[in-house]
Amino acid sequence: MSPEPPVLSVAGTKFLGLTFTLPNAQGAPIQRILVYARAVASSATSALVKNETVAFYQNPALLAQMVPEPDPILAGVGRGNATNTTTSTAQFQNEHKNVILKSGLHPGHKYAFSLAAVNKVGTGQIGQEVIVSTEYDKPTSPLALNLVSRTSNSLRIEWQMPEENGGLPLVFRLSIREMGTMLSRLTEFEAPEWTVAYQGPLLYALINNLKPGRFYDLRVRAENDKGMSDFTLTLCANTTAAPPLPPGSVNLASIGDLSLDVQWPPADPQGSSVLSYTLQKVEMTLKCDFRITTFQKTQRRFQIFPSL
Repeated sequence: MSPEPPVLSVAGTKFLGLTFTLPNAQGAPIQRILVYARAVASSATSALVKNETVAFYQNPALLAQMVPEPDPILAGVGRGNATNTTTSTAQFQNEHKNVILKSGLHPGHKYAFSLAAVNKVGTGQIGQEVIVSTEYDKPTSPLALNLVSRTSNSLRIEWQMPEENGGLPLVFRLSIREMGTMLSRLTEFEAPEWTVAYQGPLLYALINNLKPGRFYDLRVRAENDKGMSDFTLTLCANTTAAPPLPPGSVNLASIGDLSLDVQWPPADPQGSSVLSYTLQKVEMTLKCDFRITTFQKTQRRFQIFPSL
C-alpha cells in the first residue's frame, strides 16, 4: 500500500520540512520510507526533473538486520539537470514521521514530493504527489558585469542573471561615477557620488551623454520584492577620445609697430592631448581681395607680422 502524500510542516528559503504517516505494513515491517522529489517548472526552471530519491526514513528497530545504505542522493532538484548530483544533507527531526530537506533547494521554487514504502519483499508503489514551495528571498548578485562596446560618449554594459533570483521578478540597478581622464585619474576619496544610469528588467544598458576620453566606474545589483542583492565587483571602463573642441576667441595681447601679438584660451582636448593649433591670418590686398596665411603652432600665443 502506498503512503499518503506528505504534508508540509515548515518552509524556509532553502529548506522544506515534510510530515508523513506510515502506511499499512502489508504483513511485513516497513523498513524505509523513500522520499521522491522533482522540481516544478517556474520562472527559474524551464523543465521538470524526473523523480529522484532525495531522502529516506529508516525504521530504527530494523537497523541491525540491514546492510548500511549509502547517503541518499539529491540529483538535479531545482536545476533542471539530472546530471548534477550532490549528497543530501537531510536531517530527521523525528525518526518516525518528519524529515527536513536542505540540499539543492532554491528560494521561491515549487517542488513535488511523493513517498514509497519499502519492506523485505520490495518497494511499494509511489504515492500521490504534493506540491510545496520554499519561501521567497532576496536575490544574489548579478554575474559577469562586462563592457560590450563604447564610443566617445556612450558605453554598452551587459551582465548575467544571478544564481538565485529569490523566486520573484527582478529589477536591475546599474550605478556609475566618473573617475577622470588618463592624465588625471581620481582617487576613491576624490570620486563623486554614484548615480543610477539604468533601472529595469533587462540584462544590458546603453549609457549615453558621457564625456569623451573619461574613465567610469560601474556596478550593478539585483532587486526584488524581498530586498536587494550586494553590488557586483566594480567595472572600470572608458569612453574613446574625440577631436578637440574649438578654442575660445582670439584676443589681441599687444600691438607693435609692425606686429600683432595674439593669444587664445585652451581648447577642450576631449579626452586626449592637444598637439597643435592652426591659426589663419586673413589680409586684404590693394586689389581688394583676401590673402590667407595658415600657421601651425603648439603654443597659444603668437606674434604676427605683415606679409611682404
